[in-house]
Amino acid sequence: MKTSHIAILLTTYNGEKYLSQLLDSIVNQSCKNWDLYIRDDQSTDNTYFLIEQYTSLYSNIHFVVDGEKRGAANGFIWLLSHVQSECYMFCDQDDIWLPSKIERTYGRYVEVSKKKANIPIVIHTDLIVVDTNLKVIASSFWEYTRLGKIVDDQSYIKYCNSVTGCTMLFNNCAKQYGIKASSNVVMHDSWIAIVTNANHGTIIPLHEKLVLYRQHTSNTLGAKKYRMTLRHILSNLRRIQNTNVAWFKMVNSISKMTVMDYICHKIILLFIK
Repeated sequence: MKTSHIAILLTTYNGEKYLSQLLDSIVNQSCKNWDLYIRDDQSTDNTYFLIEQYTSLYSNIHFVVDGEKRGAANGFIWLLSHVQSECYMFCDQDDIWLPSKIERTYGRYVEVSKKKANIPIVIHTDLIVVDTNLKVIASSFWEYTRLGKIVDDQSYIKYCNSVTGCTMLFNNCAKQYGIKASSNVVMHDSWIAIVTNANHGTIIPLHEKLVLYRQHTSNTLGAKKYRMTLRHILSNLRRIQNTNVAWFKMVNSISKMTVMDYICHKIILLFIK
């Protein structure tokens, strides 16, 4: 495949409802030095035909054929391993990128890379949380989820992911660690952040809101307002337990820690957030 400065990666699944809005927002970016690579996870709606329309209209939008159904995390990691670039960005099929997203994020990367060469670098931003009709739910995802209190401290990345995939830009060095994915990967964005941290890289938050983060019933994860009351904990105990076990296994596959260390830091996070 051709090499561009920025490779945007998209995995789709039954995304026909909002996909055109996302693709139009990428096409209309102020920065034009990008290529978009799309793989589909065996959609049963008209997603495939929408992708074909855009690839026929734009020479820098490419459909990457993959005959397997992989899910979100493995789908993105697979696509990442099949594309070569200087930098990479993930995007979600139902969001909208604000016009300066690539320009602002890549610009910050250039600044950081001049000072920190030959190490994994991740740049990520805040988001605006919106509903299906793009009505604002929260003007800051970081404030809405109370991530703003830890987003500037990279040491917490092992215990709580503060990096949202659709805001990330990362370099080829981070990619080389990221594509060595273990079977314990929970999500592609948290994995890239964790391996960057584990390999002495740097994770830089850009305090700008550059994505409209659409919330609807089909979101894979989405924005959950921070709640940590006793009632909330008890009513979601099994889900919280399963999430933390999966997270611990993923982190422990590359950055060894004890169960007690993990639990202690999670308790500390309750008071910080």
